[in-house]
Amino acid sequence: MKASLQYWLSRLALSTALLLGGAAPMSVAAQAPKEEVAIYSAMCVHPEGDLLEDRVILVKSFGDYYVLFQTSGGWAQPPFLGPAVIAGSSFNVEVHLRGEAPTSFHGTITPQEITGGFLNGRKNSFGSPIYHWKRKSIDPYTVPDC
Repeated sequence: MKASLQYWLSRLALSTALLLGGAAPMSVAAQAPKEEVAIYSAMCVHPEGDLLEDRVILVKSFGDYYVLFQTSGGWAQPPFLGPAVIAGSSFNVEVHLRGEAPTSFHGTITPQEITGGFLNGRKNSFGSPIYHWKRKSIDPYTVPDC
């Protein structure tokens, strides 16, 4: 069951990114991206089988950046799609998640990770207000254990 859920979650993320116009990995931010898609994630499977944490799929399309942001708390929540602002290593996005008040995420982005926090103090599954989303393969068929 867990492998099937992981497979369909990864297919949703990859399909959405491809529909938005990207097919190659993104070089990201300060390096003036020439490619189209980058996946950053802290999403993991808890020993009890619950899906935890968040995933960010960053897409560059026609010179603009868009984010598909997906959070989980036991299972994957419906994703949010919206514009992102990247200036040098600065990364900003306003996020509207179902059941939560809209908030902004402010942080830094490198080719290896996105680090930062939400303006409203939102905390991750482990109680920290600081988020670290590591760069993942463009073909994420598995979600690691927590």
